[in-house]
Amino acid sequence: MSLGSCAKNEGPDIDKDNLLVGTWNVTRAIEKEFVNGKLEETWDSNDGDAYEIDIDQLQFMSNGKIRVVGDDVEHTNGAYRLSNDGKKLTLEFDDDGDVDSEDFQIKKLTTSDLELFATDEEEYGGKTYRYEMEMHFKRAN
Repeated sequence: MSLGSCAKNEGPDIDKDNLLVGTWNVTRAIEKEFVNGKLEETWDSNDGDAYEIDIDQLQFMSNGKIRVVGDDVEHTNGAYRLSNDGKKLTLEFDDDGDVDSEDFQIKKLTTSDLELFATDEEEYGGKTYRYEMEMHFKRAN
């Protein structure tokens, strides 16, 4: 005897050629600041009210456009490119001809989870500052 169901499992509509397409909700963000190679400070959105991120959601469209949703978000509409190997994501936002671009390493991309990592470094006052950001998302649709 076999038990089964003929009911269709209603899941998100996922583009098999581009797993990014869809809406992703931020579940966690971690930022780190290093000065001259030494970890100085860490902020983690899971630590309660100590750290909040401005981004609530990323919406990737199949035409290469992205929409960023959240409080006090500097850029809301832009474009994205995925590298051929699927390991790098570039976001571009055009502010009246001045293009702001950000590269992310894709640490994880499945039908339900997305993890992005970015780093930036600058010299200031004879010191080297490095910033790291890790963002975790769950697919909303």
